[in-house]
Amino acid sequence: MTTVDAPALRVLVADDSTESRALLRAMLETITGVDVVGAAANGRQAFHALESVRPDVVFLDIAMPVMDGLEAAVVIRARYPEVKIIVYSAYDRMAMGLAALSAGADEYFEKAATVGQLLDQLRHVFPERTLAAKPRRNYRSPLPEQESERVGETVRLAEPAEGLASAAAEETGRVADGQTSNHADDELLRAAVESLTEAFCLMRSVRDEDGTIVDFEFVVVNPAACAFAGRGPEELLGHRLLELFPAQGPRGRFDNYRQAVETGVPFKAVFQHHADGVDGTFQVSVTKVGDGYVLTATNVSERLQQETALADSERRYRQMLETSQEGVCAIDADDLVTFVNQRAAQMVGYSVQEIMGARIWDFFTNGSLGIATELGQLRRAGRSSAYEMHLRRKDRSTLLALVWVRPIQDAEGNYPGALAMLTDISDRKEPGEQLAAGEHRMRAAFDSMLDGEVILSPVRDEHGGIVDFRFEYINEAGCRLNRMTRERHIGHVLHDVLPGLRESGLFDDLVLAVETGMPINKRSYRYADAFGGTTVVPRVWDISLVALGEGLILKTFRDVTDQVSAETERRQSQERLRLAVQTLTEGFFLTRARRDEDGRIVDLEYVIANAAGCRMTDRSEVDFIGHGYLDIWPTTGEGLFDHFCAVVETGVPYTTVLASDPAEGIFGTFEVSVTQVGDGCAFVVRDVTERLGHDRALADAHAAAESRSDRLERSNQELQAFASAVSHDLREPLRTTAGFVGLIQDRFAGELPEPARELFGHVLSGAQRLEDRIAAILDYARSGASGAPPQLVRSGEVASAAALDVAGILEEYGVNLHIGELPTIQADAVQLHRVFQNLLTNAAVYHGPVAPHIEISAERLDGHWQFTVADNGPGVPVNARESIFAMFRRGPAAEGHDGHGMGLALSRRIVESYDGDIWVEDNPGGGSRFRFTLPAEAPS
Repeated sequence: MTTVDAPALRVLVADDSTESRALLRAMLETITGVDVVGAAANGRQAFHALESVRPDVVFLDIAMPVMDGLEAAVVIRARYPEVKIIVYSAYDRMAMGLAALSAGADEYFEKAATVGQLLDQLRHVFPERTLAAKPRRNYRSPLPEQESERVGETVRLAEPAEGLASAAAEETGRVADGQTSNHADDELLRAAVESLTEAFCLMRSVRDEDGTIVDFEFVVVNPAACAFAGRGPEELLGHRLLELFPAQGPRGRFDNYRQAVETGVPFKAVFQHHADGVDGTFQVSVTKVGDGYVLTATNVSERLQQETALADSERRYRQMLETSQEGVCAIDADDLVTFVNQRAAQMVGYSVQEIMGARIWDFFTNGSLGIATELGQLRRAGRSSAYEMHLRRKDRSTLLALVWVRPIQDAEGNYPGALAMLTDISDRKEPGEQLAAGEHRMRAAFDSMLDGEVILSPVRDEHGGIVDFRFEYINEAGCRLNRMTRERHIGHVLHDVLPGLRESGLFDDLVLAVETGMPINKRSYRYADAFGGTTVVPRVWDISLVALGEGLILKTFRDVTDQVSAETERRQSQERLRLAVQTLTEGFFLTRARRDEDGRIVDLEYVIANAAGCRMTDRSEVDFIGHGYLDIWPTTGEGLFDHFCAVVETGVPYTTVLASDPAEGIFGTFEVSVTQVGDGCAFVVRDVTERLGHDRALADAHAAAESRSDRLERSNQELQAFASAVSHDLREPLRTTAGFVGLIQDRFAGELPEPARELFGHVLSGAQRLEDRIAAILDYARSGASGAPPQLVRSGEVASAAALDVAGILEEYGVNLHIGELPTIQADAVQLHRVFQNLLTNAAVYHGPVAPHIEISAERLDGHWQFTVADNGPGVPVNARESIFAMFRRGPAAEGHDGHGMGLALSRRIVESYDGDIWVEDNPGGGSRFRFTLPAEAPS
């Protein structure tokens, strides 16, 4: 899928926490192609801001007052289907992800996400956009104040940098409380991974809207992987494979990686690799893990060189044997021929194919079988021998041959096979000379061996005790391993050539082999000698000692230093991994499949069980290791074992939640994740009892909030119904009474005495005041519940219109009014008009002894506009500043002024319907300042 150039992605963030908004905005601002154009403190504000801000995507926190993120997602999706929605919270995806997607969200993520994870979310929702992370920066440093033109006003987007520190402190406390208890385990596993000498990369799939893998993101890399890639960790983590290494694309290995993830079949390859400071041949292994893969890369340059050298040596050795004028064959533990050269086949008149796989003794005459039996016993004892024997040819004739048999030692120190050299001596007159010639040829063969071969003769003192050994023969491999020439060995005594052998214990073994005649095989002799008279080199050797008769010793030796070091490192690595698994707070079990003769899985045998898993199941490690799953859990849930077997067979992970089973000694609720590992599976068990309790508590609280909201809605409806009843049932008879009194005054005005006319005047005045109060009650009930949708309102024009409506009052008291620059907002102009009208009337009527002066102004404060109506009147005492906003309550200065005490109550109800606040305070220059706030974005 190709990307296209497009304007910056417009983002609106809704979160009631100032710090969380600041952190999320700071992270989004590190992404190229993203512009944060607005913020809201709750879902309702976010909904009403959409019309003016016009974002492409809105981020909604779930836990917000007034309207939470789930409720907001529902109404936004219904009204603005084109806007993308990403919901987030502190709960994991299992707890809240499904609810968010059901409410209409396009994506869900947990708080404390990284920039790379945010980038991944946006790329998934907007696959056609070109988005990338900017160069990294320190987000704890003070944020620059950025400004953006919005709705004709300059609105500041930056929030206090200290909010980020506060949010970080809160997050640290949350970790300390155990809400992210797997953090320490992750650190242990990360330490284990970083200690590996192999390159290790954990990659996560990046998919397009059709679910196709289009890239992979680096999630974990160890130092060896950074060296392998030639980049630092900050250049890899959170970035995508094809962005950093485009050559991996169409003709690279990207398809191999994608196939490994989609099929679960591992991918392995060996190739040349070149990076800064890294050059060689690497063996790469790619294995599916979740919706991604783990890549390991091992430098095999040296091993391949050794294998190549070994193969070349073996090839030369085989060519030598094939072209040798002596017959050569090899036999296994069952005396079957596993190799024979052309010369040996010609000697007995058979083809090579006819001899291969046959028993070697079938080619000896009956008279030589006794010797053959003795040769077999010596071979199995590890001793070389040479005999003259008669061979049976294919044409029934016999051949006299000198047969020299040398045992072949395996890795365990046994002698399962042997190498035999055959020399035709039928036409030789001097058997002794022929034997010497055969020995000479055998020595030539020994020179081609890969292991060091040495023949030693004992040096004795006057009492017959062995005090040293003299080199009689050493092959080329022995000279190479000892780093000295043949002349430096032959004729010299052992302690002059290798003085360190006495301390190693090898000298005592040589003496024992001579005196007992028994072969000796030992591994890991450790000694250091100044080979060639230069540097002391500590090495480890495998040694075989065979008595040859007459005190001679055949010593075969092999340098196994690298092999022992590799085995030690492997054991240490296994121990580190074992320690990491054992210290996990999550339960971990590793099993392997038990199969019947048809290959079907009949059980899963436990191989590893960590301490946490044993605690969760109230069992010990001994109860698990070596036992089958069905042996321990014979009453497992129906179909559950089949799911586990399916993981082993298909490689598709499986996750389930298991409840308490007191009968099995298990108490709590556990989430079990099962992943294929070889011919078995790994179980990761998490105790989610407490988390599910939190989820249920949140759900209950949500339901209770919905119930309260329903009750409040019914209460508002009842209040409006009551107001309508008051208007109809009280005002009508009141107007009727006033009408009759008016008729009496008109018709009988000349006949009524003055006291009667005065009394009727009081009745009409009281009726009018009562009707005014009823009207005020009706206005109060209906305030804040206007059916008119919010529209763009120039608040300065509304304030001016309100001043014109009360111009008579302002002129009566000689008011000097100044209206400053006021913002354009979204509101109901009629309701805002009432607020300004009430506050202007209040300030004009309750004036002081000097000419009244009223000033209206506004300023932007943290997502709100704060309006101020200031006067120079007598002010409001501190103890009356709250009561004056109650119904029918008037301040101390109200005496002598008309009014019913509902203006400020109506103003408060209107302002609070916009989630704003209204209050009164002292004016620094004298008088009062009535202040109220309205949201800078869309009001409710």
